[in-house]
Amino acid sequence: MARPYELPDTALPVNENFQVIVDDSTLTTPQKITIADLTAPAEARISADVAAVTTGTGLDAGTGVYTPEETSNYLNTKSFINAGLVASLFTADMLLDSKIKDIVDVSGKYYSITLTSSQIKNLLATKVLILPTPGAGYINHVKRMFYKLNFTTTAYTLPGAGEFQMSYNSGSSSIGSISSTYLSSAAQPQPMVVTVDDVELYANEAIYLQSTFGGELTLGDSTLSLILEYETIADFAIISTPPVQQNCLQSYQGTFTNATLTALGNLEINHNLNTDDILSLVIVDDKNTQVTSIFNLGTEAGANTLNVITVPIGLGITGTWTYALIVNIC
Repeated sequence: MARPYELPDTALPVNENFQVIVDDSTLTTPQKITIADLTAPAEARISADVAAVTTGTGLDAGTGVYTPEETSNYLNTKSFINAGLVASLFTADMLLDSKIKDIVDVSGKYYSITLTSSQIKNLLATKVLILPTPGAGYINHVKRMFYKLNFTTTAYTLPGAGEFQMSYNSGSSSIGSISSTYLSSAAQPQPMVVTVDDVELYANEAIYLQSTFGGELTLGDSTLSLILEYETIADFAIISTPPVQQNCLQSYQGTFTNATLTALGNLEINHNLNTDDILSLVIVDDKNTQVTSIFNLGTEAGANTLNVITVPIGLGITGTWTYALIVNIC
């Protein structure tokens, strides 16, 4: 049986040293615990939650609301709708990671090669591959070429006027060139850069370095290092004649505010696209939460299947809701 205790008439300040007496018939003597003892488990849970947010380990469950800033953030509400995802911290991380990957993939790439002295002295007879072919349907687009003469002991003797020219395998135009003055240097010259401008493009062709001198260079023993900054772009033939299916797929979106449902609790969306080939539908409510969107073609009575889809919602719609469709219009 619990022992009675008399409390003081005046309240004592509550702090971590304040003790609470815990007693019941199973205890030999009353036990004392402090405020810190009582709050420690809750503080540990809070610390773990904060650590999960800081390290990102708490995002794997897809929890955490992400509220887009429509006018300034890269990710706005439409970004999630178009991707068919709920706006959570987890999906925001996925979309941002995908965007970063896209940026990295289309940014400049680099290819380096160093020509030996023997290759330099035989470049008129044998041109040197400096960038491999990109593959069928693609074009090597060289943005810039950096080059450096790694001088050893002896300068090259030039056979008159000419240069080392960078060009496509079958191209007649120079993409960029290394001057004769640089090649005949008797010292370690500073690295140089060639910026490419207004050149002919050839699909699925490699880039070569070739000599335009009247004869071969002689005597020199230095090597020549090249770095090409380039990008791989699609051939115009592929871009101008895309697969038919890609042209047929289009996305549309719209909103409905305080929508009135039918007597059976259905939402009827009038899209007026004149097609019944609806591939997907995403609906987001006024709280930016995705709503289950199983749909049927046509009105509730089954009419007008080309321009209306019916969605069983079963609850009232308040505020502004958004929908997005992907359709086949061919």
